[in-house]
Amino acid sequence: MQKKQEKKRLFFRNRSRNRSHFPQPFPKRFLCFLLLLSWKISIFAGAFNKKEKEIWQNM
Repeated sequence: MQKKQEKKRLFFRNRSRNRSHFPQPFPKRFLCFLLLLSWKISIFAGAFNKKEKEIWQNM
């Protein structure tokens, strides 16, 4: 009985270790890159909108 439980524990430990080796559908690095990209785009769009408003006001 003791041996069986030990085997089971080792099996689960190996399984959980193997799971971390599989690539996730969205790697953290990719998510960070997307976040940075969207942040830069939003800043650029905000700056562009400000310039556009100034142009409209000057007209």
